[in-house]
Amino acid sequence: MDKSSAAICYAFLEKSPPEQRRALLKHFTEEEAKAFSVPHSFQGDPTSGVPLLEEELTRVHYSWFSPFLRSLPEGDIKLFLGCLTENQQKGLKQSLLFSNHIPALSELGKLFLQRQIFSTLNPPEDLLPLSCLPAAPINALLGLNYEELLSLIHLLSMHDLAVEIRQIIDTAKLKRIYGLLSQPQTNFLKTLIYRKEPVVFKKLELTKWDGRTDTLTATLEQRGMNRLAKALYIEDFSLMWYIAHRLDVDHGMTLIKLCTPLDHPRAAILLSEQVTDLIQSIKNQEM
Repeated sequence: MDKSSAAICYAFLEKSPPEQRRALLKHFTEEEAKAFSVPHSFQGDPTSGVPLLEEELTRVHYSWFSPFLRSLPEGDIKLFLGCLTENQQKGLKQSLLFSNHIPALSELGKLFLQRQIFSTLNPPEDLLPLSCLPAAPINALLGLNYEELLSLIHLLSMHDLAVEIRQIIDTAKLKRIYGLLSQPQTNFLKTLIYRKEPVVFKKLELTKWDGRTDTLTATLEQRGMNRLAKALYIEDFSLMWYIAHRLDVDHGMTLIKLCTPLDHPRAAILLSEQVTDLIQSIKNQEM
């Protein structure tokens, strides 16, 4: 039984009267019955219907489709563009330097093309529908848009910066560092400087920084991505897949690459708490 089927089955069993549930469990293998006896909770209610995975297509960043569309003749490109959202069309038109008219599609034709283009993303066979994701506070990531996800990544990187910036006494260098941060990053950094960071990664080695804005900006962004990826590792892979594809392809591929385990499992839990705290702040517009 695949993960989606198991989630749906469990959700229905949970709603069954105890006597009926015990009778139904007798038809499963001993291993399955044992698994279904453990309490589960889900992101949504699988018993109310599972949406087609293609519906997630509207939330995928347009850059993931560029390689596929570049391989097609112009006539096919405009058909596939017709099955996407206006924002996706706009981004792809700019990316592909495409200016042709996009035709209106029938609902059946649109659905067919959506399924085709979604399959080019090579989703894993056991990708869970959103409603079947195991319930977890970090699932709140699914409520962030593209800009908010990037903001989260940039804010997470302040945990790494705070570890070392307090050791810098060169005021000119400090001024340059603060000068490249956004106001939300600066505000958050100030709250972290005098706290003990519970999860410390390899040093940024700011004393060796060459002073270039792009160098430090890229390094900090990678640190923020790393914290998010490590927090996602302990969750179902489906969640990481969804978040990666809501980011642009470069950030998304980096997230997937960095999604590896830590030596200390407790560290991943602490990182997850850092992520969920920031999600709440972003949603409350405190950042």
